[in-house]
Amino acid sequence: MGDLMPDRGIRNEIEKKGTAVLFRGLPYALETVDFTVANLECAVCDSGITKVDKRFAFRATPKWLPGFRKHGVNIVSLANNHSADCGEDGLLQTLAFAKHSGIYTVGANSDSTLVGTPLVISRGKTRVALFSSSFLKSGSKYICHALAKKLEKRIRNYKANYPHTIVVLLLHWGIEGMANPTSGQVQDAHLLVDAGVDVLVGTHPHVVQPIERYKNSLIFYSLGNFIFDNSLPPRNKGMMARLEIRQGQVVDMDTATFNIYSRHGH
Repeated sequence: MGDLMPDRGIRNEIEKKGTAVLFRGLPYALETVDFTVANLECAVCDSGITKVDKRFAFRATPKWLPGFRKHGVNIVSLANNHSADCGEDGLLQTLAFAKHSGIYTVGANSDSTLVGTPLVISRGKTRVALFSSSFLKSGSKYICHALAKKLEKRIRNYKANYPHTIVVLLLHWGIEGMANPTSGQVQDAHLLVDAGVDVLVGTHPHVVQPIERYKNSLIFYSLGNFIFDNSLPPRNKGMMARLEIRQGQVVDMDTATFNIYSRHGH
């Protein structure tokens, strides 16, 4: 999934109707898959923690997280430019509240020496390593900001040690509102696939960008928004990518696009 931002207009919807309203009308029922990954584009912390001074700073209410988990979101990436919107105290609370709600996190860690380590998930003999990094600054030492060259080395080493593990890389990158990735992003994506990435998933542009098959890997340059309060095109569109992974291979993939805001009754 793309960007999940439960504040501002989305906050109003949740306060009126509860978290269930956010999951209406999705092309796939998230509860029917093993793992659903989204980019959590905010801090989740107590209201007593002050937001940082920036143009857009987002905060979610901790009691909403179990509702997200109930409706199938069980992994969130925190490697982005908004998970530290309430400072490092807010980010550490975000990590703690997610864990308490049964939601795995990747891309940030309360131990700053571990921020680049992958989250490994498995079903039977099938293993997937999720790496996550933000190319945008957050101001936090607890968030992974590794760029392509560092990620290339890290992933190449990991794949050498675990050749049968599928590597999925979540990148917060690109330019907001752009219909296509930059030439630099394409170069980085190919470099990372050459290093061993099987699936690359991008967020941050808030619009859906093209999918590329490069060698035997999939590159989703941007999935756009998942839950956000943008009602005007093209930012009102999101994409879901559903992958079936068996025995160390992506054996099936399909996607569906949707209108993000009409699901909430608008």
